[in-house]
Amino acid sequence: MSIILRLLIADFSVILKLLLKLFNRLNKIQSNVIKTMILVCAFYAIAWMPENIYFLLMSLKLQLTLNDSGYYSVLFIAFLYICASLSDQSY
Repeated sequence: MSIILRLLIADFSVILKLLLKLFNRLNKIQSNVIKTMILVCAFYAIAWMPENIYFLLMSLKLQLTLNDSGYYSVLFIAFLYICASLSDQSY
């Protein structure tokens, strides 16, 4: 009886070790996904925030128009972000 009990305990410890490795790997994957999402959000904010600030300044009547060179440079940054995002996709 004690031999069967020892085998069960040994099998149980192996299963626990495998589950621990699996959970560690899943935590690492989840951490990588979170870091990637933070980077995507940061780049999105960097690309689109200048345009939103420009429109905010226009709404405050600071004599800015859509024909100014500042607006085109802000819009260029946003379009550059879109092009960079599309170039990274693989089909």
